[in-house]
Amino acid sequence: MKILRRVLWCIYAWPITLMLLSSDLFAGYQHHGTYVIPFTVLDFFISLPSIVAIHLHIWDKKLFHPTLWKIYIFVFYAWDLSFNLLIEPAVTGEKFDPVGLIAPLILMPFYVGIFRYAFRKWKGSDLMANYTIIGGDQKQYGPVSGEQLRQWFLEGRVNPQTQVKGEGDAAWRPLAAFAEFVDLLGGGGTAGVAPAAAPPSFPSGGGREAALQAVKGPAIALIIIASLGVVYYVFSGLLNLFTGGATLHHTIRPDMSPHVRAFLEGMHSPLAGVLNFVIAAVDGFVLYGATEMLRLRNYGVAMAVAIIALVPCQCCCLFGLPAGIWALVVLNKPEVKSQFG
Repeated sequence: MKILRRVLWCIYAWPITLMLLSSDLFAGYQHHGTYVIPFTVLDFFISLPSIVAIHLHIWDKKLFHPTLWKIYIFVFYAWDLSFNLLIEPAVTGEKFDPVGLIAPLILMPFYVGIFRYAFRKWKGSDLMANYTIIGGDQKQYGPVSGEQLRQWFLEGRVNPQTQVKGEGDAAWRPLAAFAEFVDLLGGGGTAGVAPAAAPPSFPSGGGREAALQAVKGPAIALIIIASLGVVYYVFSGLLNLFTGGATLHHTIRPDMSPHVRAFLEGMHSPLAGVLNFVIAAVDGFVLYGATEMLRLRNYGVAMAVAIIALVPCQCCCLFGLPAGIWALVVLNKPEVKSQFG
């Protein structure tokens, strides 16, 4: 049932994602009023976290503190309502069209999904806390989240006597001494069990090997996407600068509308070539940050490139979105974050 739910959500969410990412872009090119483009750019960046939220909701992934999402969701709803009903009609001069009411109906599951994600009750009373444990081999493992520690308990990898130190604690205490885990220990069924072996999530090499394995997937995905972006935009930039897009102008038909014609001519102009080099530089930065992530170096840069990957201004932008979300989820895990040098 859970798999079917995810499949149905993905079938719905990806066309919606494409529609939301492209709508502001097309609105900016369709209307050339002084105030249109700044407002559409602002709308894009305010709406972008909502797209991230719906995909996190689909895959049951926690990113950032729930309070931040609760605050954001009301800001987003207020902005979206104001932009679509008041701001956009005012700056574009468009009259009300009843057909436009279809879009909110299509987006209703989207609005409900991000609301449920913002107010989701995650298991455990303190999932944001970091804990370090002493395994059965007397080695330290962590820090890990409260959610991970609960999972280890349910799998029998830790028990009430396992020595644990919470974030900011000066001394080690048995797991049974932590009030946030009292619901797990209420049965007392494992009270007499000997100290558990080291959690297999951290093999004998320690936490760094596990963290390297965790970042490997999203880092390689970002490296591939950024490399394609660098090659594509450098080639496109050179083509536009040296030819002025002349080799591509034959695709512009005389009977095209003025707005479409202006858009295509702008995409093939020398100025667009300069813009291509700027985007290639951004992709180069993503490539650098992804290699740093792969080596567990420079956490700030790794987080920055994961966020940049969400912005659809690069080659294979639809692949950049899931790769960016994947990287953000992995980088926000305490057991991964603690291993960056």
